Amino acid sequence: MTLISHLKRFVFDKRTPSLLKKTGIILLFEIGLLSNLSFGQHPDRKLLNALLKELPMAEGNQRIDCLDSLSEQYWWFPRPNPDSIFLYAHQANVLSQATPDAYGRNMVNLNLGIGEYYRRNYPEAEKYLFESVRRPEKNDNAKILGRGYLYLGSIHYLQNEYKTAESDYEKANSYFLSTGNDEGMGRLYWFKSVLYTAMGDYKKAFEYCQNSMQIRMKMNDQMCILSSFNNFGNLFKAAGDYETAFDCYQKSLQYAKANHIAWDQNEPLGSIYCRLN
Repeated sequence: MTLISHLKRFVFDKRTPSLLKKTGIILLFEIGLLSNLSFGQHPDRKLLNALLKELPMAEGNQRIDCLDSLSEQYWWFPRPNPDSIFLYAHQANVLSQATPDAYGRNMVNLNLGIGEYYRRNYPEAEKYLFESVRRPEKNDNAKILGRGYLYLGSIHYLQNEYKTAESDYEKANSYFLSTGNDEGMGRLYWFKSVLYTAMGDYKKAFEYCQNSMQIRMKMNDQMCILSSFNNFGNLFKAAGDYETAFDCYQKSLQYAKANHIAWDQNEPLGSIYCRLN
């Protein structure tokens, strides 16, 4: 039986959660044969090696751009590396301050903010991210603004400022849509799903989680597809449907095995066993 058949079966069989009946959400994942397709990886090893090779010879603004790009490579799921993010962003920051026009300043602030975000130093992260969106440069306006508001929204969510987070996410949404940024939209929908789960609006949470999954499948990003399975499990767990949450976590393991990806679900599965006594 294919993975999609398993998913359809668990959605429509006798264990179909009452929550889905109440909200009217039907989860249909067009997974297909993703194991045979290429997919996005972070860090991008080829790009990373090229940037590391370029860095010793780069000077001036080119060096700032190179450092910013190196910093960005360490943002991504499944294991953001805050020390590497901050290392390259700090070097770019020193150089930027030495240029007459503070070249690349907003991108530097964005990287510094995201580095502090993953260090869980949220006050410093908020300070840098606010600076990154306050006076964006002409180049890459939408990129900087979209990502800046995305992570500001996440910080406000973590501070239980849900309405402010919702407003930040709407701003990020407009910038990502204007540039067709699938990576940004996939992450934004994931963050919005988490926000609406916390707000108790499970219908919106499921919708955004499904939208994130669809974008990740379009991008053939297997690691983020795995994360989406995990997010669905977290949603069902938050809604009190532990059996279906268990199924979602198991589906992630099946998908990981089918695509030869190392994936650990011991913690979420253990939490489900606890709730099921």
